[in-house]
Amino acid sequence: MTQEIKIEKGVALPPFPRGAVRQKERLSYPFDEMRLGDSFLVDAEGLEFRKHWDTIRKSIVGQRVRLNRYFTMRYEPSDAVGKGGIRVWKIAKPRGKHRISG
Repeated sequence: MTQEIKIEKGVALPPFPRGAVRQKERLSYPFDEMRLGDSFLVDAEGLEFRKHWDTIRKSIVGQRVRLNRYFTMRYEPSDAVGKGGIRVWKIAKPRGKHRISG
């Protein structure tokens, strides 16, 4: 049995909640406190890996474009204590043509 969907006229559109886009969980990375060679690890395994990878990659690009700071990232497999994920390093400005890893 299929459900019949009725078209309704005159129903007011509710206002979009102010700040709704900003309500999603935001991760902040310690880019401002880092010196050359410093790194941090974001615990990201399984289904969360791709979400974190994309978010970090976009943050790295933003740091480069807006603030002329350079970072790179690599996958770090789980170690003996089970800690693995995505490690991010602050690096010097690459020479010549370069590509942000990711």
